[in-house]
Amino acid sequence: QLLCGYVDENRSLWKNLLNGGARDAMRREFIRIAAEIGSTMERTGIRANPWLPTELASSFVVNGIFEILAWWLRQPETYPVENIMIFLDVLIVRSTARPVDVNII
Repeated sequence: QLLCGYVDENRSLWKNLLNGGARDAMRREFIRIAAEIGSTMERTGIRANPWLPTELASSFVVNGIFEILAWWLRQPETYPVENIMIFLDVLIVRSTARPVDVNII
């Protein structure tokens, strides 16, 4: 909710950052930061899904968030922010941040 509110309040800036010339650099930096956070979580043992490789999770989460937000910013400004929060929750949070019992071979 906070992320969506912040992006919505600074819509023109984020539209340029996510859909303009800076998008690749932004993604790389966010992936780097997410990987650092993931590495710290791995070292401390605080991971919702230890079966999910940290490098994969970091890239997936960042790219997923970026794609959802970039798509949203290409929609009319009247597009409901509540829908974006649902997309982020269902596609990103539920699949990576909530424990899922999976047996990886």
